[in-house]
Amino acid sequence: MRNRGSELCSDCDLIFTLDSDELMEQKEIEKLLKFAENTNHRAIGVLPEVYWKDLDHVFRPKPTFQPIILTRPEVRFRVLRIVDCSYVVSDAEMHHLAWCDLRDMKQKVKSWGHADLYTKENGERWYQYYLNWEEGQKGKDLLNNEFDVERHSLPKELRERLGVV
Repeated sequence: MRNRGSELCSDCDLIFTLDSDELMEQKEIEKLLKFAENTNHRAIGVLPEVYWKDLDHVFRPKPTFQPIILTRPEVRFRVLRIVDCSYVVSDAEMHHLAWCDLRDMKQKVKSWGHADLYTKENGERWYQYYLNWEEGQKGKDLLNNEFDVERHSLPKELRERLGVV
């Protein structure tokens, strides 16, 4: 899908790509675009805030995944967010509601970018941990990597966009 979008945007200077569970404030988008103007790199990633359980908890330290969200039209994605060229990382802040239960979390992790990690055994074990998680416990991803969980609220501007104040 991303590659098809890039083909359709071949006359553009930059292509900005966010997943449906990724959000950025306007000032952070402007920061990202300014960064892109000052670099000749073909792809730019970010180190996002990754939310756990709700809009008030994040993983610490931040996971090292650096999703590519801004590319030149000639860049191709090999798989998911992995591109066919080198990339740089901007300090613009993106909020990834990866493990945030705004909808049916089990359906989400079984059918999107996490789907290849969700097996009957580890998926069900993870889902039970997720459902029973309590403040003070570690957060876990589908690979069973553990993260400290810290209180950190999604910015007001983004909460308003979601209709959750």
